[in-house]
Amino acid sequence: MSVRPSVLLGATGAILSLIALTDMPGGFYIFLRVALTVLSLSLGFIAIRNNFTVWLWGLAPIAALWNPIFPVFLDRTTWAPYNFLAAIFFASCAVFLKKRRGEIQKSRT
Repeated sequence: MSVRPSVLLGATGAILSLIALTDMPGGFYIFLRVALTVLSLSLGFIAIRNNFTVWLWGLAPIAALWNPIFPVFLDRTTWAPYNFLAAIFFASCAVFLKKRRGEIQKSRT
């Protein structure tokens, strides 16, 4: 049984976002910026490829907020709800982006 890339990417993003809620060294948060940006862009590509473009409304802000090139600097207490919401969103991507558009239409008939 193979795991769809969207499941792996979404689960990884959710786990990293939840780990960010703990007290980690500064290097982790630099890694987190790169990882969440890459994960959200990758999931965005999958969403576009499978005609799930509505997911871009959540993935694009994640990529923008966590991007390492033009970083947004917030304190830990301000980041916490964003990390929690990102974890929920990435977990949702893992669950709902795992089927391709054709598979969903077949299961409805």
